[in-house]
Amino acid sequence: MTGLGLVRRIRHSTTTRASSSLATLRAVDWRAANSTQLEGAREVRKTLTEVQALRAIAVAAVVIYHIAPRLLPGGFVGVDVFFVISGFLITRHMLAEVAERGTLSLAHFWANRARRILPASLLVIVVTAAVVGFTFPIEEIRRNGDQGLAATWYFQNWALAGESVDYLAADNVPTPFQHFWSLSVEEQFYLVWPIILVGAAWLIIRLRRDAESAPTATERTQRWIGTAFAVLVASSFLYSVLQVSDGDATAYFSSIGRLWELGLGGVLAAFYRDPVARPRLRAAIALLGYLLIALACWRLNGDTPFPGFAALLPVGGAALIIAAGRTSGLASLTQLIEWRPIQAVGDWSYSIYLWHFGFVVGATTIWQTTRFPWWLKAGIVTATLVAAYLSYRYVEQPFRARRWAVAAPRKVLGLAAAGLVVTSLVCLALPLRVLATEADWAHRADSVKEQAASYRPALDTFGPLPAFPAGFPAMTPDPLRAAADRPAEAMLAVPAPGADPHQCQARVDALTTPLCLAGDPSSAVRVVLVGDSHANVMITPLSVIAAQRHWRLEVYTHASCPFNATTRGKETKNLIKCRQANTELLNKLLADPPELLISVAWSKIDWVGLKQDPQAGVRGYVEYWRKLAQAGIPVVAFRDTPSPIPTVMRCMTANYERPETCAAPVGKALAENDEVGEAAAQVPGTRVVGLDKQMCTDKVCPTVINHILIYRDTNHITRTWALALTPAIAAQLPPVAAG
Repeated sequence: MTGLGLVRRIRHSTTTRASSSLATLRAVDWRAANSTQLEGAREVRKTLTEVQALRAIAVAAVVIYHIAPRLLPGGFVGVDVFFVISGFLITRHMLAEVAERGTLSLAHFWANRARRILPASLLVIVVTAAVVGFTFPIEEIRRNGDQGLAATWYFQNWALAGESVDYLAADNVPTPFQHFWSLSVEEQFYLVWPIILVGAAWLIIRLRRDAESAPTATERTQRWIGTAFAVLVASSFLYSVLQVSDGDATAYFSSIGRLWELGLGGVLAAFYRDPVARPRLRAAIALLGYLLIALACWRLNGDTPFPGFAALLPVGGAALIIAAGRTSGLASLTQLIEWRPIQAVGDWSYSIYLWHFGFVVGATTIWQTTRFPWWLKAGIVTATLVAAYLSYRYVEQPFRARRWAVAAPRKVLGLAAAGLVVTSLVCLALPLRVLATEADWAHRADSVKEQAASYRPALDTFGPLPAFPAGFPAMTPDPLRAAADRPAEAMLAVPAPGADPHQCQARVDALTTPLCLAGDPSSAVRVVLVGDSHANVMITPLSVIAAQRHWRLEVYTHASCPFNATTRGKETKNLIKCRQANTELLNKLLADPPELLISVAWSKIDWVGLKQDPQAGVRGYVEYWRKLAQAGIPVVAFRDTPSPIPTVMRCMTANYERPETCAAPVGKALAENDEVGEAAAQVPGTRVVGLDKQMCTDKVCPTVINHILIYRDTNHITRTWALALTPAIAAQLPPVAAG
């Protein structure tokens, strides 16, 4: 019997219609047509072993992906499998309540969800927040507090979506709360899905004023609820596909774009029959489902545009396995999936998912690597299983006990609200440690600002000064404020009246690069600065030089887009847009040649075909620079500044008084391939500017020099340090006169 078959008739009275209105969403009376149907509903299996095994597979895929991503590059699709399972089980649960009680109470439904979800999740959040507060570097504690709060109230997916479109947040390391994004999507689904069912029922009541027969009621019920589900699933899937195809960075975390995965499980539940016929065919269907999930785990990876069409593999595979039911025969995997250890992992899957990521992030923080040795991987898995068992046995199960199951929804929801408030207070307390440290470091930074501002390393100086020449540990900007030590774009002039000066650096998806001015805008001597965000960093020293030499400095900077003819790998995935903007700018410069062009770009660019052709980036620079040279435009190209260690900001907040701990070895700090130097050698007249001598000794490239913090993130230098480099840069620039 179908789930919708349980909804045989809806009371056809004015009283029922009034009490079922959306304005009073307390309960909808969906009385079954006869006791035979209710008796048939009770015969449906309550424990679906194939679903429990599917849970085990899903959580295993996620855990393996997080501890050994090269082993299972697409293991993240375990989350998508969970979505289908959740949509199926929650809809099945609602229909079962209808069969048992004849009603769907929203208060009862949400109270059940609170009993099932909140105790374990809030425990994990509180424990994680406590560990973070006492052990994590200062720089990460505030963000962890924010993420913990987002996890508590289940909007973590939107918090991460906001970071995904924030260029300044691109280097943020994962927090131990980050995996709560998928739980947030599910909880948002649980909030909306039952209301959709109630709304569909209300519509049916309104449209059945004159309908009397049960068959007609059943047909209309199936038509309206089935149509509502199908439209939502199709619309969400289309939305997801369009988001992914447009390169929308929020697509992965969007509840709207993920609804179809949960909704497909709901549709499956609405028409689900616990099948017994055709065991061989069902075994083949289930096997196909497992193969689709396996294919997704091994063939997809972090570079795959996702979810969109790619999510059809794991989602479709999960749906096939559930639809096949309990199988038998030659191709059946029932004996394996009903093996007790697999069923146990399925039982513990929720707790495993909750606990595992904290151990992964903790190991990453302690060992400063994501490539764990085998013994550490085994330790993470063991710790996860132990914590999951204890959580399942002593937290999850007690709240499923009979006395809680029959407790009044008002009581359960009240306790849930109290738990949410307490957990929120714990997360809000995390920044208290940060406030005291901020005050101390800000005071130290103020005390050395004058000394730092006077430091100007000469061009012929090899090797910078020590971090703290007088022995007093203090730096400016302090590590907690380094991210804000950026070029002051407001100092730039904009040619168009009313233009926003803070848009001088084009966004990654912009199709054009705007013009901004610095130096002496009225001068006839035009010098053009082009490049990506590393060029944007050089606005500060070049503006000073341009003002001193009476140049009109024209600034064209575009985030993530070096001024180069070769296409970036990210552009082929529609994550950035560079080629059109670069071509437009090149044509503009050729049509109105400046007296000098300065090119600055990051050295670690993912050029298309770079692995097969190490000269891909070199050729792109040569192509543009030759065209400029033929137009009489000389080029000055900056070698990129040395790179810090990947965890530089975390290291600095943990080693404020010992910054030498965070220095990068010269061999790793300097670019492996000198693309700028090689390209300049092929274009006569091109000059190269290098700053390695001012930033490195013969062994290391430090993070602090004469009380100046060099880096504001994993690859950009601070504005304070860029200003200190002004004389060294000026000495390497050629004299320029009006053409």
